[in-house]
Amino acid sequence: MNGWGQISMNLSRASQVRRGEIWVAELDPARGAEIRKTRPVVIISADGMGALPVKLAAPCTTSDLPPALWRVPLPKSAMNGLDRDTTLDLMQIRSISVERLIHRIGSVDAGTMADVAAMVAAIVEYE
Repeated sequence: MNGWGQISMNLSRASQVRRGEIWVAELDPARGAEIRKTRPVVIISADGMGALPVKLAAPCTTSDLPPALWRVPLPKSAMNGLDRDTTLDLMQIRSISVERLIHRIGSVDAGTMADVAAMVAAIVEYE
């Protein structure tokens, strides 16, 4: 497929990915201390950003880490589709191509997304 065809396909897929959804994503290759492996991520970019073929995502990690400003607990539930309690690591937020997204497993509620937005604002010292 030529470059334009691939871009068109990615734009179409991108419009199907929504804020607050949880997707399994391939995060490798990673460098240094970046979070790696195939794992769930929460899409945090606004739907109003349009059909860009990249999304801002926060990866899930182990839930047994000590509390920290940049971690938001995410207990497993039927709504989110997670198979274990986890934590969103907001210091590992990154823009990822929709090509890295494997499949949707669930979503988070509005309260969790409000906590995520508040923690991101705190991390970047936005008042």
